[in-house]
Amino acid sequence: ESFRPLKDDIQRIRNKGEFINYRGEILPIVRVNKLLEVSEDNKCFEDSTLICIEHDRGKYVLQVDELLGRQQVVIKSLGKMMKNLKEISGAAILGSGNIALIFNTEGIRDWLDSGDKHHEQ
Repeated sequence: ESFRPLKDDIQRIRNKGEFINYRGEILPIVRVNKLLEVSEDNKCFEDSTLICIEHDRGKYVLQVDELLGRQQVVIKSLGKMMKNLKEISGAAILGSGNIALIFNTEGIRDWLDSGDKHHEQ
């Protein structure tokens, strides 16, 4: 489920990370840029789209810049060099020719549960 957050719903807990009060539950937020270690740009949550991911080990929220739509794609393996990226399950070539990464929600949950320093603020 995707949604736009309100500023008052966001909470930052020192050495624990960022959380959102979503429908009465306090859920951890995963910033995609931190997960992929690609940028230090910490875009305001109010300017982002959040996606609530329900996993058998609990819910969490993924921050993305925007949703571009839905597509059916063929998932391609990333090969042996990328097998250690547990957060990514593969990639797809879109109709535009762009490459889209396919997230592994279980791998993201593992990253979140690991207490990795990259999601701490």
